[in-house]
Amino acid sequence: MKTDKINHPPGTLIYTGEYTSQETKMELYSFDESGYAIRQITSINEVPESPQKMWLNIIGFNDIDIIREIGQFYAISDLVLEDILNTDHRSKMEYVDDKLFAVLKMVYLKKEKIVHEQLSILVLDNLILTFQEMEGDVFDILRSRIANGKGNVRKLNIDYLFYSMLDAIVDHYYTALEFVEALIDHVEEIVMNEENNAMERIYSTKKELIFLRSSILPIKDLVRNLTSEDFGLVNDTTKAFFSDLNDHLVEISDALMLDRELVSSLTETHISNISNNMNKVMTVLTIFSAIFIPLSFLTGFFGMNFSTFPGIDFAYGVHVFVVGCIALAVGMIAFFKSKGWL
Repeated sequence: MKTDKINHPPGTLIYTGEYTSQETKMELYSFDESGYAIRQITSINEVPESPQKMWLNIIGFNDIDIIREIGQFYAISDLVLEDILNTDHRSKMEYVDDKLFAVLKMVYLKKEKIVHEQLSILVLDNLILTFQEMEGDVFDILRSRIANGKGNVRKLNIDYLFYSMLDAIVDHYYTALEFVEALIDHVEEIVMNEENNAMERIYSTKKELIFLRSSILPIKDLVRNLTSEDFGLVNDTTKAFFSDLNDHLVEISDALMLDRELVSSLTETHISNISNNMNKVMTVLTIFSAIFIPLSFLTGFFGMNFSTFPGIDFAYGVHVFVVGCIALAVGMIAFFKSKGWL
């Protein structure tokens, strides 16, 4: 799918992800301080004009026509829609046509695996649009707060809902980070036990860590910008929440840096173990070679075909020679042990 965008002009709507079998669905949440409602809609025209705050969650990009209709309904440019459908897009946040547009990476656990999914968010005056590739996300707690009226999500402005979404994403970063750190601990045991699959496990863990860093680090910069720059639709009261969120992201970033150093240290330890084992093998082979050098000399010396040779007529000459060779080998081994070479 990724090569389909080649030779197409900017603004061409092509989904570059892998979940082409996911049916496009729309979930509409309407709420205010007095109550809330949730319903499935099949057309963007079903979104009512209401003073209530609304959250429209679009799941699946299989039907490009629905995405195009949403863009036309809310005057979203084709370039923004193209970024939404391009699931390899780097995380970013910008103010476009009186709308706050963010491209982020959701990271969460699913069946003991880390899932990386792109999430696009558009913040309008009283509405938030979210676009995700497949069923399942990190917003279950947020939905529960909306349904039960807990917290400030139904009381404050729409920008607080945007903050709550980012907060839910960051909370799941902690979960993914704990999962990766557990993998690192397990890999450390494998390396210390010098198991055969150590390098493979180090590589897979390092890969997970790289994916996690690439998802988290850009968001740290984006949230910091929200607290320092004047973004429309984000008021000063909500900026205080974003400042606290930025502190969490700094903490996660520091932990990622530490984990990266731990994985690098495990790689060096594994390479050192391989080198040490090789040195032990070479030491044993060298000792065997050192022992057989004088024995080979004696064998060659006494094996020369001279007609007269001292001791050649001695009846027990062979026995004396064998015993002498054994004594020499034992003496050399004892000498190597005394020096700590063996």
